[in-house]
Amino acid sequence: MALTMVAVGDTREVLCYRGKDEIKRRLYDLGLVKGELVKVVGENQDGLILLVKGVKIAINKGLASLIIVK
Repeated sequence: MALTMVAVGDTREVLCYRGKDEIKRRLYDLGLVKGELVKVVGENQDGLILLVKGVKIAINKGLASLIIVK
């Protein structure tokens, strides 16, 4: 399922991501690597606030839709 489908407060494991190589590299740089746990801590109309490796990051929903979690 895409990360945009995860409810606030849920923690999921990153399986993979879709998109061009530059997008994949950007997600990797943010710490969203395969096997990493990601918690959705907030959501608004523009995007999601995530907790990754103890750091909060904000990404837009377009980018979040490319991240596949289990």
